Amino acid sequence: MTHRVRRRAFLVGLGAVVCLSFAAPARPAHAQGATVLVGTRVGANRHGEDVRVKRSVGAPSGYPHRLQAIAVARMAGAEPAVVVRGLDDRWHPFEVTANFYGGGTSADNTYVREIYGLPSSVGLDEERRRVAAMVGGSDAEGAVRASRALAARILGVEVAEIEPIASSSSRKADKINVNATLTEVDGTHGPASSNDEAFVKGQKTAIEIRRGALDSTESVAATLFHEVQHELDYELTQRLADRYEAETRRPFTRGPTFTTWLLKRDAKTLPRADGELASDIADSTNGSTEATAGVRTFLAAMDAGATAVAAKKLEAYAAALTGVPRVRPQRYNPPTGPYVIAALKVELETAYRRMSPDRKRAFDGAFATIKRSYPSAWISGFDHATAIPRR
Repeated sequence: MTHRVRRRAFLVGLGAVVCLSFAAPARPAHAQGATVLVGTRVGANRHGEDVRVKRSVGAPSGYPHRLQAIAVARMAGAEPAVVVRGLDDRWHPFEVTANFYGGGTSADNTYVREIYGLPSSVGLDEERRRVAAMVGGSDAEGAVRASRALAARILGVEVAEIEPIASSSSRKADKINVNATLTEVDGTHGPASSNDEAFVKGQKTAIEIRRGALDSTESVAATLFHEVQHELDYELTQRLADRYEAETRRPFTRGPTFTTWLLKRDAKTLPRADGELASDIADSTNGSTEATAGVRTFLAAMDAGATAVAAKKLEAYAAALTGVPRVRPQRYNPPTGPYVIAALKVELETAYRRMSPDRKRAFDGAFATIKRSYPSAWISGFDHATAIPRR
């Protein structure tokens, strides 16, 4: 059971202010104002202790998925931490004054719709050593249970959300599948119960994490964020395939017909970048979703203050675009059209402009590295001067 606390929220007092300051469109524009929550009571834990916000971490506009907000909290080293779903229907990570793991009650008259407390991250290295010592011992079942509990603590989730697997063909939807045999990459995503990563209409997808990747809390949190973004992109494509069938009264088929339909939608209701992304996914082309996941994971790590992780993930993406195996053996295609690239450059520049001077330097340093090492990658062509088109 996942201990999340839900409540009906009311737009009064501080709740109204926070709702306005956190409002975000489909492609996130990073609003200001998260610090208004510092000191705010978000609830009480099982022991009756008030849980108040010490600091907001990550993007002020929050994140569309609970696991992405959890990943940012882990990358930020927030302890204790909660993630809160606000009136904007987005998840916001916070460091708080008391541990909320296991549930409690949410505060009245705030913007809180739902709150989830992360398990403590204190002492993870010691726990890793303890579990490692159990592996290969006489208590095999105990070692499996302990490994699963450790994975849950590292990733900031409930034990029930972790599914140990030995093959991608057994991966399950709605779980974080920890694969003992996954090699070369730290994570992957694709249809549940399948080794294939191709898009299948109507089929749920699953996330996998390489078991060895759990050795680094910050890095595996970034991997989780990345794979959840793929899941969100596939869910968008599923919704658009359903919409295509409803509007055209024809069965969904991938290819030019679906692409034409997508790009003829009103851009106010379906941004061109989202249409291009869905077209690529439907064609089982990884370019647009890898670009989106790569850029947003970089920004999430930057916003969490995990600048070294951000730089490493950005370099891995650029290397995969150019086929250079030094950082990542996998090869990615670039997006097939101009819309995703243009939208991601706007996201990068918009985020950059609200960063602190230290993070701006880290951002520019990461891009300087990939421009030197992987000049042919589309991401290396990012330029502050041209990222946001002039009107």
